[in-house]
Amino acid sequence: MDEPGVVAPYLNDKLVPHVRSQHFKEASSGGQVLVSLAWMLAAFETAYEKNESHPGFLMIDTPQKNLGGLADDAEFADIHLVERVYAHMEGWLSGPGRGAQVIIVDNTPPSAADQNVVVRYTRDPNVPPFGLIDNEIGSIDASLPE
Repeated sequence: MDEPGVVAPYLNDKLVPHVRSQHFKEASSGGQVLVSLAWMLAAFETAYEKNESHPGFLMIDTPQKNLGGLADDAEFADIHLVERVYAHMEGWLSGPGRGAQVIIVDNTPPSAADQNVVVRYTRDPNVPPFGLIDNEIGSIDASLPE
């Protein structure tokens, strides 16, 4: 499958991304996710590399939504898109981004990312680790049948 084309990308005067001569919100849901990932990575990477204001980390939640096997648009259904996003981040973090931190919350990271996975949650309240927030786990545990 061909990689989705990045045609005429630009940021408007409010730093909103446009691709294919369209506001990114006019893209398919997979396109919106990919443009959003590229936008936030570019902003963070540029700030980090130029020693500009940034918190030193970037947190990305659910980067695969509407990409890979879950895509609603065939153009974004290629699992290799997800692998390339992860490969880009790994390459940048081991090169110009050395010292930066990217925290990714992802239910199914590609196997190439296994060496960087810090914790895997089980999705089963009876099998730890189940959740990130202890007091929320307690309230879930209290509602479970004995």
